[in-house]
Amino acid sequence: MKGIFGKILLFAITLAICLVIAEFAFRWMLFGGSSVFEHLRNPRHFSAVYNETDFEAFPDDFWKLTYYFQTDARPPDNPHPYLGWIGNFNGESLVHWDESKVEHRRPILLYGNSFTQCVLNTPCFQDILNADTVFTKDNYLLNYGVGGYGVGQMTLLMDSTIHRFENPYVFLAIMPMDLDRTILSFRIGQKPQFDIENGELVIKGLPIDPDPENWIKDNPPEITSYIARRLKMKGYEAREENPPGLDEFKQKIMDVNTKVISQEVEKLKRSNTPFAVIIFNTLNFDKRNWRNEYLYRLMNKLDAPYIITEDLANADELVTAEMMDKYIIPGDGHPNEAYNRLVSAEIKKYVLDTTGTYATDQLALNKQNTTTKQLRYYEREIQRSEPWFNQVKEKAEKEGKTVEEMLRLDAIYLYKEYLKKHHLPIPEDLE
Repeated sequence: MKGIFGKILLFAITLAICLVIAEFAFRWMLFGGSSVFEHLRNPRHFSAVYNETDFEAFPDDFWKLTYYFQTDARPPDNPHPYLGWIGNFNGESLVHWDESKVEHRRPILLYGNSFTQCVLNTPCFQDILNADTVFTKDNYLLNYGVGGYGVGQMTLLMDSTIHRFENPYVFLAIMPMDLDRTILSFRIGQKPQFDIENGELVIKGLPIDPDPENWIKDNPPEITSYIARRLKMKGYEAREENPPGLDEFKQKIMDVNTKVISQEVEKLKRSNTPFAVIIFNTLNFDKRNWRNEYLYRLMNKLDAPYIITEDLANADELVTAEMMDKYIIPGDGHPNEAYNRLVSAEIKKYVLDTTGTYATDQLALNKQNTTTKQLRYYEREIQRSEPWFNQVKEKAEKEGKTVEEMLRLDAIYLYKEYLKKHHLPIPEDLE
């Protein structure tokens, strides 16, 4: 008996030693810098990347591994102490480089991410509107957009700069993935991390560590074994399923951003600052992404005026079936000049409104259309499928309803199921 136990113990010890050696060897392949093992260095292979209708969510570990694996993905050498990285403004005073050009005119302040800052020398909002003599007679736009920003960083920047201006008109441009970035501690580099503790919004990680190498060393990816993690991720890939934790991740995104956006809207209303939120839809992704729905419902609840850029594109008289090609930079995904001009024209309508009702009228229209547009989507999907539509016709005949009535009932059912799946509230007009 003792002999058998000794052999089992020896085997267990030998196996443990082999596993430890294998883990260290694998880590050397990943982090040793040899080009031979370049193919192994994919952050997706080791982090819980969630795919929601082609709109992926990347947790902290993904961005930390990106830092390790991609030599061009380096944090700023001199990070801002509470923003992380900055855009077209002074890193110490936060004074916009073009602030002096405002002069006697009303400052129009635009905050957002790279969709707002613009890329690849694309004519941007300030280029378009500040060249418009009707607009610039009494207004001047300052673009505070910063690539890679989450909603939290945008609001921090807004709170730190808005007091510099008298009677500004504020636009907060949110690309749906900006919601995910709010809860991250690291992306391009270390960033302010927003969280909820005891029901209150808190900001963690401030001040930003001036030494990025030091911070990443003290806050490595939360991976105990890279071999085990890779095998586990391979299993999820083979089964074509998301790793566990997606529902919790999504719920945290919604809970934290609701706090951040609600507080910001309250501040703007309390100070009587006119504003609008621009929901910058990404036209090259599936439009059924839950983040869009969440933002529409939140704006409706907060009575916050908002612009849906997808609606602007759909209403464009020159729109074609190849909407993505018309409005998106090929191979990049960012808006092109045509898209920027559509959004600029809408900003101009808000700013130049002399009646003071345009923003509230658009909000009322958005509220009215939120559910209607979603039901039309499902009705079209049903009608596109001949077998599905035939089933609707059969049910309508059996239940003594018109085809239109039954089509609407099926659309309502599908829409409710979609909302339940993504933990979104069922609106009153569907109850």
